[in-house]
Amino acid sequence: MADVTVLNSKVTALGTVTELKLAAATETTADTAQKFIITPDPEKQMGRCAIVIENAVAGLAFSLAPGEFWASGVALTGTVAAFTSTLSVIVVESAKYKKANGTMSLTLTPASGKALSGTSSHAAKVGFLELY
Repeated sequence: MADVTVLNSKVTALGTVTELKLAAATETTADTAQKFIITPDPEKQMGRCAIVIENAVAGLAFSLAPGEFWASGVALTGTVAAFTSTLSVIVVESAKYKKANGTMSLTLTPASGKALSGTSSHAAKVGFLELY
């Protein structure tokens, strides 16, 4: 299945409300991972950002690929809570995970026998908040 583009929800000032834009998984095949492409603001060399995962399937694993610059290291991996319909937040420094083309790559993998998306209303979703 094709990669999913995640829109940047920018937090531009303290004390303001920002809409969180979520991109839904489209992969309907069981046991198949899907990549979400995140593009931080190219004007910011590095900064704190929050990746938000809405879990529609139990036992969802994630992997944030390491970047290609001096600050990069190893992939950030983990498992999102085994409960469905929850929001999980991962706060990272973008410089550690940004590739040369300015994007970050997050891969979601469902639990064994599960799919990331069953219908448009029942799919794992990813959002991105850039903290200014």
